Amino acid sequence: MNFRGRLMLLAVAAATVPWPRANAQPVSAPVAPGAPGDAHALSRADHMLAKSVQRTLAKARDLDASRVFVRAKSGTVTLAGSVPSGEQIPRVVQVVEGVAGVHAVVNRLTVQSAGQ
Repeated sequence: MNFRGRLMLLAVAAATVPWPRANAQPVSAPVAPGAPGDAHALSRADHMLAKSVQRTLAKARDLDASRVFVRAKSGTVTLAGSVPSGEQIPRVVQVVEGVAGVHAVVNRLTVQSAGQ
């Protein structure tokens, strides 16, 4: 192979190599729905979990959860508000722990004071 042939081969090889461009954007891996980086999907899932917990509490006949506020974030449910008696607090937590998708419960419930 002569000099001219080698030069041509080198030119073809150089033209086919993917060279980075100065204005090229970095490529990142696609994020699957529900992955930790997908805030919108997490927000939607958190909202659905909170609604599911609220529905379950509303259906529990032995509880007055009308003043219980529910917040969910990544499977952790935070309960705030009040219940009529201290005996209901562990029962509320027990019911919430049984809801599908709940991984942990943060209990910030209090007992209603007289006159509320």
